[in-house]
Amino acid sequence: MINIDKKTFKILTVCCAVCAVIAVIAFIVMDFTNFGLLGLNKENGNQGLIDALFHYDGDTLYSYINGTSIEGRNIVLNIHKVDYVFMTFVFLTEVLLALLVASKINKYGILAVLIAVAELIADIIEDISIDKCINAFPTQLAGFSQSAGNGALAKWIFTVLYCVIIIAFLVYYFIKKRKNKKSNGDDVPR
Repeated sequence: MINIDKKTFKILTVCCAVCAVIAVIAFIVMDFTNFGLLGLNKENGNQGLIDALFHYDGDTLYSYINGTSIEGRNIVLNIHKVDYVFMTFVFLTEVLLALLVASKINKYGILAVLIAVAELIADIIEDISIDKCINAFPTQLAGFSQSAGNGALAKWIFTVLYCVIIIAFLVYYFIKKRKNKKSNGDDVPR
């Protein structure tokens, strides 16, 4: 277990909440404005972002880029600028949440932090690779297109793994807390 005093715990909780709010604002800008996905869908007939796919290969990426207008490609590049802010604050939220959970449960919370780092790196690799491919189009960059798809796959695997670990830690915490209450007689009706 990581030892965090109550004052530090409260500060980390507030920081985690602030990071989460900033991430939500960035998400709203990316998905619900003409600057972001809403504008991209208007431009390209609801094609969406390739970033949302679980995995894709170079052919799929270039088919997407080819089917996206020049204005649509510019919107994708702009969305990625906001996505860097989004992913940074999601990462900070995940790290702070993992530290908060680790302070209440056990030392293995650092595992969630490492997974959050891997998730961030995978997402950055995906976005940079997509941006490189869009900027070089019509020239095709096989290495970058492959790394974009692999980054997407890794990002989603690490995201799911992070969520599973945090949920498992919370379930463990509440089961342990309930057992401690039972052994102390706190659940006896009075």
